[in-house]
Amino acid sequence: MANNRCGDLLRLCVGVYNIPDPTKSNCNASPLSDGSKKSEEEYSRRVLWCLDRGYEYVEVDISEEGLARGFEERDKDGFARVVEAIGSCMWSSHVMKRRVVASGAVGGGGGGVGGG
Repeated sequence: MANNRCGDLLRLCVGVYNIPDPTKSNCNASPLSDGSKKSEEEYSRRVLWCLDRGYEYVEVDISEEGLARGFEERDKDGFARVVEAIGSCMWSSHVMKRRVVASGAVGGGGGGVGGG
């Protein structure tokens, strides 16, 4: 039986773009959000492809400013969402470290009601 799963449980499709200097462009957004019919069709094509295959589509601005933005937001977007998804995935190679439980008991009594 073939295993067609990609990765463990992380299924992201990441579209990247770079706005090197947002002050010199009209907006600080993806080129796919310029409002043109062509960009809307391309964005829809990507999102539908992901939905049909069980992926989450995330657009990431890979400029220096884009990589630093969004980490303080509750609902992450862009690079911050990719980092959040990777960090919250339980990888099959993950090995739990043994927990050392400190004993709170002082002395050698039974510790229960009436113990002693």
